[in-house]
Amino acid sequence: MIKAVIFDMDGVIIDNQPYQKMSFKQLFAEINYQISDKEFATAIKKLRGRPIKMYIEEFFRAHYNEKEMKELHQRRDEIYKIIFKQNFKAVAGFVDFINELRKTNFLLAVATSSTQELLDFTMDNLNVRDNFDLMMTADGIKNSKPHPEIYLETAKRLQVMPEQCLVFEDSFAGVESAQSANMRVALVTTSHKKEEFKNINLAINNFTEIKVADILKYSHCQNNYE
Repeated sequence: MIKAVIFDMDGVIIDNQPYQKMSFKQLFAEINYQISDKEFATAIKKLRGRPIKMYIEEFFRAHYNEKEMKELHQRRDEIYKIIFKQNFKAVAGFVDFINELRKTNFLLAVATSSTQELLDFTMDNLNVRDNFDLMMTADGIKNSKPHPEIYLETAKRLQVMPEQCLVFEDSFAGVESAQSANMRVALVTTSHKKEEFKNINLAINNFTEIKVADILKYSHCQNNYE
């Protein structure tokens, strides 16, 4: 039986993936950093779902020291917040869905590879913070997705078993993390198609395609969602 519903953040509850890319491209332009479109696309595909720190290291470690990369990380986040603030939007249907889900007995959590600063930025703009029993970030997590640590720690803090959790994810790293934690996964297809994954319990384009009644029904199912 499902007792907890857990959401990744980027690409799951907020429709921000294009602005993540834009923020990096603006950073590259500011520091006159040369990278081909192919190299950029390959890195984004490989690292999607992982902490931004790993993107920074992927792009800059051959040319910048640790202090400089930290400064580049901070500047990237500043650019992202400015750009996304002007275009801020949730994944379609999410706010209504989470408001209705809060009326049930499910425990609700966010487990994101992002930082506390960017989680706060998201929650402040969505105005849904009070709906969640727990919010976990990459801060303080030793092993990032696709390692299961963040989801196992989320279940531990919610005081539920991992197999009692349903996770909404959008990336390869996130799906692998949740599945490795022995949790059931609902794919939000903002970043990838369902056909790119194996053993997905449920796939939606956005939250207009799912109702709280579906989760209530699913919570009593032992098999994959049909």
